[in-house]
Amino acid sequence: MPEMTSYAHGVPCWADLATPDTDAAKAFYGELFGWESFDSLAGHDAEGNPLYYTMFHPAGDENHPVAAMMQLSPDMAQQGMPPTWSTYVSVDDIEVAVEAAGEAGGQVLMGPMDVTPVDEPTVGRMASFMDPAGAYINAWEPREHIGASLMFEPGSLCWFELNLPHGGSQVADVVPFYSAVFGWEAKDGLEQIEDADGIYTNYTMFMAGEAMAGGGLVIPTDEAPPHWAAYFMVENCEATYAKALEMGATSVVPPTDIPDEQRFAVLIDTQGAVFWIAG
Repeated sequence: MPEMTSYAHGVPCWADLATPDTDAAKAFYGELFGWESFDSLAGHDAEGNPLYYTMFHPAGDENHPVAAMMQLSPDMAQQGMPPTWSTYVSVDDIEVAVEAAGEAGGQVLMGPMDVTPVDEPTVGRMASFMDPAGAYINAWEPREHIGASLMFEPGSLCWFELNLPHGGSQVADVVPFYSAVFGWEAKDGLEQIEDADGIYTNYTMFMAGEAMAGGGLVIPTDEAPPHWAAYFMVENCEATYAKALEMGATSVVPPTDIPDEQRFAVLIDTQGAVFWIAG
């Protein structure tokens, strides 16, 4: 079991979902990935209603959270935030990351701030950024919570990827930002890929020291905004994809070959959040 006990500076460590119907999301992802969940009281809204942060974990294994979820409030939706999965990158010092993000041309959207569940100690500190291309990402300075306790096995996170729409920014345009904030170095990954329109793009690998932090590419569409994709590993990509469709998900990219005899697919869940699978 690939149990995680810490994350080096600059390594993605967590993903959470903001969605309007948390009960429906619990049922959907619970059946699809075999997850169970528990709610942690995070605070109260302006009307005094409880706000929960839901931790997902493998069935029967509450000690190994793999991802989380929060409710997408009407106010958040009115401000233009869709149902979405968000990526978090571990950092040694959140204050340093925030300062670097502003100086490198990014926008600091929130933080730094303590994350303290009700009647519990502070579990970490976070900040949210928008990179110069418009992609949203979070920094996480761990305390009690390091991030995902499991990675790289079915039902857990396995990869993180920056997707930039065709016709906009190139990955090279944002490398200085990620180098300044997370210490990443960029290098070419896969060979050039040709899409159906004859457009070529390189796949960039982001390195945090010796660790692979993630990838980045220009995708052959201008309909999606710049975004970070968090991939979940599955035992069989085709079977999970088919099951998701039976449960009401919508296909974005059907099962597609990637190197090392793996396949990936992209879907939209029943609440409208895009999610990625690989296996």
